[in-house]
Amino acid sequence: MNVSVQEVSQHEAASFLWDALSVESANVLSNVDGGQFGRPLHIDGIINWFSSYESGKVVYGPARCFLLFLCDQLDKSQHSIPISHACLKLNHFHNESHAIRDLLAIVYTLPLYRGCGLATQLVNSICESSLNDSKVQSVDAYIADRNLQAHRMYKQCQFEPINEHIVNNHVDMTLWRRTRSANLPT
Repeated sequence: MNVSVQEVSQHEAASFLWDALSVESANVLSNVDGGQFGRPLHIDGIINWFSSYESGKVVYGPARCFLLFLCDQLDKSQHSIPISHACLKLNHFHNESHAIRDLLAIVYTLPLYRGCGLATQLVNSICESSLNDSKVQSVDAYIADRNLQAHRMYKQCQFEPINEHIVNNHVDMTLWRRTRSANLPT
């Protein structure tokens, strides 16, 4: 498959997610957003999540949004269709003044394209870009423990489980982390 990863505006990302997630099952929706978009799902909930906010010891920057596009090689106009999404939020921890970590979140692929390695490709591309910034110490992701497919994907993307948390209405989650050393060529 001919694909490309592009950073897009929050509005473009929210439109893709709104159209895709509004027809998904409650279980898939919960795995994607961990309940953070609000229920019933509304585009404002998605846009609000993309904003900056502070929570306890962490300041979350605005989200940088990425879409993976399927490029039609037969179409001479280079038409491309978004099929997968992920975003990064820069985190600054008050108790770790030197540590800046990107939070990878809202990884979603359209049902027709799941199981083809596209989310893995998207996540790897985003991590490589993020960890090339010398200020960023790691890329972190909170993954629901029940989402075994996501756990396998993060392991393939050189993330390691760090610890377990209970967040978002008592959903058991594990913090996965990819460090700069995982980004270095072998």
